[in-house]
Amino acid sequence: MTEREKMIQGLPYNAGDPELMQARRRCKELCFAFNQTPPSQRDKQQALLRSLLVQADEKINIEPNLWCDYGCNIRAGRGLYINHNCVILDCAPVTFGEDVLIGPNCGFYTACHPIDPEQRRTGTEFARPITVGSNVWFGGGCTVLPGVTIGDNCVIGAGSVVTKDIPANCVAAGNPCRVIRPITEEDRSYYYRDRPFTREEMDRILTKRAAAAVSAEQAREDVETAFLLLKHCYGAYDYFGGDQVFMPLKEAALEALPESGPAPTDQA
Repeated sequence: MTEREKMIQGLPYNAGDPELMQARRRCKELCFAFNQTPPSQRDKQQALLRSLLVQADEKINIEPNLWCDYGCNIRAGRGLYINHNCVILDCAPVTFGEDVLIGPNCGFYTACHPIDPEQRRTGTEFARPITVGSNVWFGGGCTVLPGVTIGDNCVIGAGSVVTKDIPANCVAAGNPCRVIRPITEEDRSYYYRDRPFTREEMDRILTKRAAAAVSAEQAREDVETAFLLLKHCYGAYDYFGGDQVFMPLKEAALEALPESGPAPTDQA
């Protein structure tokens, strides 16, 4: 088993292994190039991110500076936004769901070292994965430690140090980070503490959400229609493998679409 394989599996490994050192150098070069690219050259920035991260599409937005160890262990969901000065030590997988917002000066650290100083001096390390669900917002200056999972729809308060798992649908903050309260339907009517949205603002938000739901549903219908048309081309469909080939492609296309769900209704 290589040192890289040990690292990914969470086993003790030698961080000074030549293969790992080369991978880190490549990553740092890409990070440096990304950080030095002018904001006006967005296409170049996005190309560098695609070279750096194992999963990244055009709908993610990362502000420089960004630093990470390998890049190849970071999975960025659709709509990810990372503000300035983020550090991701991805010795183990770091996974972000969709529409995650990360404030400035945040860190996600999977790397661990032995408690015993003699063991540390040998260069032995190990790592634990970090998983962040969808629709999570991190305030500025948050630190997420190895092995943590954060559920969907959470708000993590600025300056938090997340040492343990945080369940979905809650506001959490502090050092160590603790759940403060659940997120409820009542939160939809307020943009800040006791300050409610105006009627015009609520109408705009509901209209935008309804349009997004309709667009997602239309996209699903388009995939289904395209598949049916293809299936009726019997010769071509069967020649290229039939259901065995095309059904997985259809399922993958549907899974890649955002959830449509029911159109939102005005709760006021």
